[in-house]
Amino acid sequence: RWFKDRDVGEETRADVVDNLFFEPPDAHQKTVGFWTLLVLSVVIATLGVLADSTAVVIGAMLVAPLMTPILGMSAAIVNGWMRRVSTSFLTVAGGVAVAIAVAWIVAVWTPQLVPIANNTQINSRIEPTMIDLMIAVAAGAAGAYAMVDKRVSSSITGVAIAVALVPPLGVVGIMLQSGFYADALGAFLLFLTNLVSIILTGAVVFLITGLVPLSEIRENREKMRTVLVTVALGALVIIIPLAFTSEGILASATRQSVTREVTEEWLESEESLRLVRVQISGEKVEAVVSGDGDLPSVTDLQIALEDALDVPVTVVVEYFPSTIETISSR
Repeated sequence: RWFKDRDVGEETRADVVDNLFFEPPDAHQKTVGFWTLLVLSVVIATLGVLADSTAVVIGAMLVAPLMTPILGMSAAIVNGWMRRVSTSFLTVAGGVAVAIAVAWIVAVWTPQLVPIANNTQINSRIEPTMIDLMIAVAAGAAGAYAMVDKRVSSSITGVAIAVALVPPLGVVGIMLQSGFYADALGAFLLFLTNLVSIILTGAVVFLITGLVPLSEIRENREKMRTVLVTVALGALVIIIPLAFTSEGILASATRQSVTREVTEEWLESEESLRLVRVQISGEKVEAVVSGDGDLPSVTDLQIALEDALDVPVTVVVEYFPSTIETISSR
């Protein structure tokens, strides 16, 4: 009864097909437009990443057209259109290859304006977590719903920004060109996370919003089940490394928080001293302190940190005595 009452009708169904698939009568125009926008969006995204510019990267997200064939796969799966599933998949696969190649070429000819180690656009995309998966799930659902309901179709722009399909591929090309293959794999894992999540949630939303006629659901049940199970298994494979990455990030954040808290307590007895920075890396804790007083015993800090972290640590403290000069015009 649900699927019968929620049928969007042939007119809306035809509009969705026209928007998601590069088919006659204007297949050539759609195809040329897709590849042109893809190349341009990758160039913009790669330059934005190299310049560590969030605004430029967001601009690339707005131009990027990869969301269209990915949602096309979702729509084709639930309708049992196996030929369209194949053509959409080949479009996505080709788009991924072209995007990585273009990013590699741009990285070769463009100087690194910001060192990779300090580049926030790169560092935020080489270690995907479960949060990225949840963002992609929500974005895929929103994108599919915007395709079916024309009243919210303008929201697809926000979805493109949220899910960020092209920037991770740009990072893959940059990392491959720089020889950081593990980081390239991490960025590619982020893209795969977005891809699989959008396909799955898009398919579910297309199904429950009535894009698929009830007769088609009954007729293509086995085809739908086979493809969706395959994609779901792929999602499970992706979730495993994401879970380990998320656990590692949470543990690292906890250790960093505890280290800062203990170090600040260590300096409480000297009001003239200020903690500038503290960082824990493995078993080494590095702290930078400024001020003009006497530095408390570093041994006391080392003992306090070992008690709090329950592991042996080596403590390095850099202390910079500072002076304050005030100069006025009169």
